[in-house]
Amino acid sequence: MERESGADAEIQTVLRCIREGWHDVKGEFRPFWNVRHELEPVGGKSSCLMRGNRIVVPRLLQKRVLQLAHEGHLGVVRMKQRCREFAWWPGIDRQIEQMVRDCEPCLVSGKSRQPVHAPLQPTPWTAVPWQRLQVDIFGEIQIAMAHQRYAIVVHDLGSKWPEVRLCSQVRTQEVVQFLEDLIVRWGFPESITTDNGPQFRSYEFQQWLRERGIRHILTPLYHPKANGGVERFNQVLKQGLKTGLLEGRSVESSVQSTLFNYRSTAHSLTRKSPAEVMLGRKLRQPLSQMIPRQDKKGSLQLKNADEVVARKQAAMKAYVDHKRRARASSFSPGSWVRVKRPLRGHKLKSQLSDPVEVWSRVGKDTYLLQDGRLWHADQLIAVAKPAGVANTAAVLSWTDGEEEISEDMIGNQHDGGNVEVEGEAASDAGTAHDHENETETTRPKRVRTRPKRFEDFEVEYATRLEGGENVVFVDAC
Repeated sequence: MERESGADAEIQTVLRCIREGWHDVKGEFRPFWNVRHELEPVGGKSSCLMRGNRIVVPRLLQKRVLQLAHEGHLGVVRMKQRCREFAWWPGIDRQIEQMVRDCEPCLVSGKSRQPVHAPLQPTPWTAVPWQRLQVDIFGEIQIAMAHQRYAIVVHDLGSKWPEVRLCSQVRTQEVVQFLEDLIVRWGFPESITTDNGPQFRSYEFQQWLRERGIRHILTPLYHPKANGGVERFNQVLKQGLKTGLLEGRSVESSVQSTLFNYRSTAHSLTRKSPAEVMLGRKLRQPLSQMIPRQDKKGSLQLKNADEVVARKQAAMKAYVDHKRRARASSFSPGSWVRVKRPLRGHKLKSQLSDPVEVWSRVGKDTYLLQDGRLWHADQLIAVAKPAGVANTAAVLSWTDGEEEISEDMIGNQHDGGNVEVEGEAASDAGTAHDHENETETTRPKRVRTRPKRFEDFEVEYATRLEGGENVVFVDAC
């Protein structure tokens, strides 16, 4: 420290100013001048500089001091506290923040940086009912009977009208059958928004939508906010099930009660109940008997509904963006990011993926990464390009078994980061050909072993062939 301080031109200039007086102080020495009353020379030949009980570190040793202070990978606050006991130089706080921000172990462990939330994008409201639907799977309801373990939930964005069907499993066939029943009552919608569940990504579901001219909108991976209408109703359904079961009702009775009360209560966004918007009338309730019957002609009209909804959405957007400190995403093609994964094998495993390259921007805050998947900016953290990477060969390693999103499934950005899948673009020819020639998959066979009680016996195994003849294998014991 004494040797490097003697060779540091900046420290020696400050020492000379202390001895001879501060004259003609330039901008680079302004930080020393601001604390001039705390500075004093120490060491042999007074070559070192102290600020109170902290030593002023020469430029060549500053990086090494920061490395020693970051032992144990302390955060920004604790690292500053440690340095304030021993060392100082102009801009040390800024260098500490930058070092912790660039520390890869701190980044991967989630200590230093988190994804920046993108601004909220409210879904444009339409006053026409049953045009834009959101579909989701609710469950598993473990306390329910086997045929009521899951619920298929459909939510209309225009009227806020919900539909629920209980089922034992949630295959594509059950989803399609439920939608067919709803279409018989309400007609064909223009679009359906879903997450990336296998029921909605299957070839059968895509083909069913194409035949009926319904647009399919896929949300980014692990971004339920893009399907917020049905996700919010799932909360209402969960609370209704809890209270209903506590009152001794069955699961089906609790669901029906929740649906009736939700449909007949005014929604905070439209100021009308879903039944008024969907059916043009109010549902008769027990409380309705207290009011004398009045005959009204004509259907209910939503006066200035567009202005009311737009004003409420703008207020909600301003509140949420301020609370989450949202900033517009600015990832460009060719930049590198890490993805914050919602699932991990164990608690000590990092939630961040390996660095992966951004290929393109398909929406306002939705990006196609090199792994072929769509991710929202809320899950991405910008990082530097890995050293030694000469080509785009890095891919994310996942263990959840999700399939990749092909380029043919990428459409226009829609609904605050959703990706639209339209018409023939839903799947490529190769996928269609594969499904046409698809054969029934067989279940893995169980390994059969002879019970120990037969170890001393000669056992005959009979196997029936396709021709109807039996072949006997003798196992001598």
